[in-house]
Amino acid sequence: MARAMWMLSAAARTHQARAAKVPQQETTLKTESEIMSRMKSADRAAAMPGSYFALVKRHPLTSIKNENELDAAQAVVDALLREDLDGGGLAYLDALSDLVIVYEQEHHAVAPLLPHELLAHMLAERSMSQADLARATGLAKATLSDLATGKRPFTVNQMHSVADVFGLPGTVFMPKTTNG
Repeated sequence: MARAMWMLSAAARTHQARAAKVPQQETTLKTESEIMSRMKSADRAAAMPGSYFALVKRHPLTSIKNENELDAAQAVVDALLREDLDGGGLAYLDALSDLVIVYEQEHHAVAPLLPHELLAHMLAERSMSQADLARATGLAKATLSDLATGKRPFTVNQMHSVADVFGLPGTVFMPKTTNG
């Protein structure tokens, strides 16, 4: 109890010393700014459905520090993706997904694929042949073969034609530049 009283009086002395150094008008402006900031935070909190806070209690939104925490966060994300979420659940899912992305970018960076590697991967992932893609895009099979093997670079029109079939932006087939 004595230690708590000492800490309280020390805090009061520190506050008085700071108040003596800062002109009164600046203190008022800072206080008004703090009040407005707190009001905005309170408004956001009041507008957030209770489901958000229930999820935060179940799995707090903190930086992911190791693989075990990553696995736990991914398990929560996977479970939430199977649920019909309200606004609070979606906001929580967005925040947790951002934390997962940040950790993975720092610890599991994946080098971007070359355009022809991406095309080959997209075809294989969808069990699609080059002939299927030729019919869907109107491009010649020989052209697609050259694109998929890297013998020929994509033109802008080819990028967009192929990307449209996969529901992607055409820029995914742009060559990646290296900063050297």
